[in-house]
Amino acid sequence: MNKFLFFNLKKDKIFNILIFLMVFLWIIVFNQMINILTFEKNYSNNYRENMPIDNGVFLRLNTQDILSEKELKENKDNLTSFINENKINYFTANRIPIPGSIFNIDAKKYKSFFKSESLARPDFINYVQVNYGYLDYLGIDYLEKEKWNKDNENIPILMGDNYKKDYKIGDKIKVDKYTLEVNGFLERGEMYIDGPSPINYSEIFDDAIVGPINLKEDIINYLVIYSDEIPLLELQNSANVLFNKFNPKTFDIHLQEFLSNIDKENSLLKLTFIFITILNLIIINSIILLKIIKNKKNIGIYYSVGGNNRLIFKMIIKEFFLIVIFSTLLAIPVTYKLSLMSVFFFVNNNRIKNIILAIFLLYFCIGIITFISLKFINKLTTKDLIGGFRE
Repeated sequence: MNKFLFFNLKKDKIFNILIFLMVFLWIIVFNQMINILTFEKNYSNNYRENMPIDNGVFLRLNTQDILSEKELKENKDNLTSFINENKINYFTANRIPIPGSIFNIDAKKYKSFFKSESLARPDFINYVQVNYGYLDYLGIDYLEKEKWNKDNENIPILMGDNYKKDYKIGDKIKVDKYTLEVNGFLERGEMYIDGPSPINYSEIFDDAIVGPINLKEDIINYLVIYSDEIPLLELQNSANVLFNKFNPKTFDIHLQEFLSNIDKENSLLKLTFIFITILNLIIINSIILLKIIKNKKNIGIYYSVGGNNRLIFKMIIKEFFLIVIFSTLLAIPVTYKLSLMSVFFFVNNNRIKNIILAIFLLYFCIGIITFISLKFINKLTTKDLIGGFRE
């Protein structure tokens, strides 16, 4: 009897390749579906960890299309007075994409490749200017406020986590007539806002260089005000009265608006996933049944020489799962890289766990399919298996 009774690696290339591809793609789809199902929870947790959701209000300042420069200046002056008089904390950031060659740095080497912008502009480094209040909010307490000044002889900078392997504290980077001095590194996954929305304009510092901002000169798109002493509702109402055209909103409002929009998209994706799963189940089940029917005579002969159901079942499972396991081993690195490149990049802290769960679900489904297919053999009579009998 052939070593491979059901899934002969040479004779059944088309069937084997089809099973290989189905399993390969199925793992990817399962993993992405798990990402989708856990996205809302993971995103909310990540957002709440990085944003002052309980005590902060987001003010969009980039309103030149609404206000004249004079009005904008007056509002900013009022905002400054409001912050100082009420002893309110605040932070802001201003992102400037700069060619890596300006820093004498190979930008591609440090890119977080899962970021869409990184793929589009791989030679650029995000130079993010932040005020000292942002560092304070991030819990960076080893830098003195006076030192965080762009007018210093050596401009202090913090580097993203991706640079740790090649740079150390105290290193200096020459940029034209300026000298940048590395003062520390930001933790992996730390987020910053660089535009008119904390949802759509959130980035991570991992491949960025962070320097001080001059609020009088540098253009800023937004300001976040927060206070542990003033109730959030009171803070928002005060901001609404003074800066209505800046459209002040709490971070929770931004989050809820975003989550309500993705709920509709997730519903469609879930239906698509269910359809693909059912289709894969039908195809793989059909392949196994076809292989059993094609080899039923050999099964009958095997029974006639002393074989039993247990040995037949073990043979089918062993041969079938050789293909499944080989496909799984190749699918794991591809799935992991696709996970990094997906929109879920900064919320998927459990990427490996999600892939393992996807494989477990796949094997569970395949196990059920195999069991159903094997039950089919039990229903076959000796006549069905060997044939040649007359009524």
